[in-house]
Amino acid sequence: MSAKSPPFTYHGKTGSLQNAAPRAASASPRRLWDTVRRLRWTEFRLLIAPSLVSVVGMLTVILVPTGKVQWKWTDIWMSFVFIGLLYGIHAWLNITRPRADQVLLPVVAVLMALGLVMIQRLEPSLVANVGQGFEGIARKQVIWMALGVAALWATVTFVRDLALLRRYKYTFAFLGIALVAATLVFGSDAGSGSGVKLWFNFGFFQFQPSELLKVLLVVFLAGYLDDKRELLASPYKLGPISLPPLPYLAPLLLLWALAIVLFVVQKDL
Repeated sequence: MSAKSPPFTYHGKTGSLQNAAPRAASASPRRLWDTVRRLRWTEFRLLIAPSLVSVVGMLTVILVPTGKVQWKWTDIWMSFVFIGLLYGIHAWLNITRPRADQVLLPVVAVLMALGLVMIQRLEPSLVANVGQGFEGIARKQVIWMALGVAALWATVTFVRDLALLRRYKYTFAFLGIALVAATLVFGSDAGSGSGVKLWFNFGFFQFQPSELLKVLLVVFLAGYLDDKRELLASPYKLGPISLPPLPYLAPLLLLWALAIVLFVVQKDL
């Protein structure tokens, strides 16, 4: 006669199993809140300023000449496109570069908004006093803004290694200077009749190399200062004035002088 086996009894802690589900449920909102806190809220709030500048500025340009508070939403479509571009790239930066600087984009956006409003304000006077070549320049400015934001998107998305820009900093700087110098021979005055050759005319669009040069010089300066930061941080005294070592300061002064000479010759000051 065989002995019966005792019934199986589970001796584990049932309380831990019962509490696991509530802890997991409470952890999910906490993770969501941590994700929301990590968003670029400083940049979001700072972008409100250029957005308001573009809307209020455009309304001012439209309403002041007429003296009437009458306008349509379509009158400020350029401001809406501008705001959409700003917050579109802001959303993308939240995804791809959440730890990037949050002040630089709003500062640039303020300059863009002021430029757009000023161009819209000056367009009628330029068309009346200079020529028809300036007709629609505000719309063209919006297109260039969109291309600039697209370039920013491509840079933050595909250029993961900024050493590439630093490695070819001299190439970028001299390329920009060469393009500006080429306008002295192959440039046009964009139909203004002024005779000042600042543009390349490709028929379906016109391109001003001096604007590209400004960006390329920033790339050069950032790369050069990063490479030589330790040497430039050990200045020598010229009386009461502290100056970086001249051999390392010379390339900066040379490129700055070349750019200024070109702008003076072009009358692009």
